[in-house]
Amino acid sequence: AEVAETYEVIRDLEQAIRRLRRAQSSDIDAAGPLGALEAHLETVQAPLDRMVRGLHPVVAFLIVPIFAIANAGVAVSSDISSLIQSPASTGVILGLLVGKPVGIMGATYLAVSLGLAPRPTGATWVQMFGASMLAGIGFTMSIFVGSLAFPGQPELLDASKVGTFVASPGAAG
Repeated sequence: AEVAETYEVIRDLEQAIRRLRRAQSSDIDAAGPLGALEAHLETVQAPLDRMVRGLHPVVAFLIVPIFAIANAGVAVSSDISSLIQSPASTGVILGLLVGKPVGIMGATYLAVSLGLAPRPTGATWVQMFGASMLAGIGFTMSIFVGSLAFPGQPELLDASKVGTFVASPGAAG
């Protein structure tokens, strides 16, 4: 039965490809041959694989962030506004949003200029800067470094964690 289903999927793929090749790019409708093909492929996919694919966005964008924030150890009863205004929080925010991208971009530019490393083929300097901005997401390491920087100073440690919470989404966006 599996072999017959596999051949049926291959036949449907070939038919969809032929229809897509005949169609003009403006005529391609995802709900047409592509939608039917996607529905057919889902019927031969293992149920666990479908479940994992369906849950991935919820887990990645809701459960994991909630888990990370809950395990970061900032008391909900803390005065968040005073923590955000703390020099420790400001330092973390500036370090993640300005320091890391400038440092990474500067080191990359220097390495490329000195011939120590090539710039990735097809990448512009604007794209390289965008990639260096992503380094500011450093959630786990930022909290770890904060715990090393402020041992025995829970208020400063909480402020640095709040700075990480504020800067990480900014670096991702």
